[in-house]
Amino acid sequence: MQNETFDLIVVGGGIHGLIIGLTAAEAGHRTLLLEQRQLASDASGGWFRILHGGLRYLQNLDLPRFRASLQDSRWFLREFPELVERQKFLMPLYGQGLKRPAVFRLAFQLERMLGPDRNRGVPAAKRIPRGQVLAAEATARLFPAVSRDGLQGGALWEELVVPGSDALIAAMAARARVAGLAIREYSEVTHLVSAQGRVTGVRAAGTEVNAAKVILAAGPANSVLTRAVDPGAGTKLGFPALAFNLLLDRPCPATTGLSLAIPGKAGGMIFLYPMDGGCFAGTAYQPCPRGTLSGSVPAEAIRDFLAQCNAACPELGAREDDVLSVTSGLLPAATSGDVDLLDRDVIHDHGAHGGPKGLISLTSVKFTTAPSIARRVLHRAFGTGG
Repeated sequence: MQNETFDLIVVGGGIHGLIIGLTAAEAGHRTLLLEQRQLASDASGGWFRILHGGLRYLQNLDLPRFRASLQDSRWFLREFPELVERQKFLMPLYGQGLKRPAVFRLAFQLERMLGPDRNRGVPAAKRIPRGQVLAAEATARLFPAVSRDGLQGGALWEELVVPGSDALIAAMAARARVAGLAIREYSEVTHLVSAQGRVTGVRAAGTEVNAAKVILAAGPANSVLTRAVDPGAGTKLGFPALAFNLLLDRPCPATTGLSLAIPGKAGGMIFLYPMDGGCFAGTAYQPCPRGTLSGSVPAEAIRDFLAQCNAACPELGAREDDVLSVTSGLLPAATSGDVDLLDRDVIHDHGAHGGPKGLISLTSVKFTTAPSIARRVLHRAFGTGG
């Protein structure tokens, strides 16, 4: 790398860095991706493996995010159909807040109106059917252990899931390499190289590498790397919060996946669905102490989340010795020491805000929308057409 100059260096080998690198290489840019460990070794390896189709955003009529989620989940399905599967989810409805049959009927109607192209170009066996609202009896047939007290019905819809996350990352990396992306794992970027108000490259693995543009997609490490060249930018990039999921050696309590409210926790929800012969439960969040970037999940946090899962679904009956594995990663919170995640992606062009030119930092929350975010980032870096 030492004697090479690239059009673009991407720092961070999670889903966003990888798709930025893939998209840039396929657009003809000479691109290098640097990752300090293995690809997708943090949040992109510990995600909940659901490619959300955007239904959640219709609750508050966030139509741009609905369209982005729909189009990007379809991108994964069209590009890697053998690695993506359909999964039904059921949410019991008790008439509380937005969780009412009438609200979901409207949401499913809006979904049909605003997403008629959901299955465009998708193999017939992988096409997502329309969501529907079930009567209380039909809900109980799918989920026999459901509480009948106040039950008004259930919302039934399908999402796309990725059972083999590692296989998806490997397939994307292979395609990116064919397109010309140079991928260097175990190459930690220690600092940015700058001169005359412009970032001109990075220093990684003891070697200085030059590039016309640098994009940071390294999660919480973005703030660390920009500290020397643009110290005021750190607070704009979010603060780390720990997210984790549990694979349990328990059967899923329904014939579908489940979306369940957590009793006594306003707005709190858990998802359960079959995975690897067990039940995958997620997602729980933990604050990170100021100044730490640890992805380690405390035992107490696991116990608390198991208690929440059992409160939402007593039939699950999960115990600590049922935990087969814990997947975790750091996601961006709005404030330090909190777990309220940023509700919007941050694409920070440092040169446009008084910092060095040639440097863009990305802070992103959702795995699903990585393709459209990559296009936006590359448009910012190179102009129209990415």
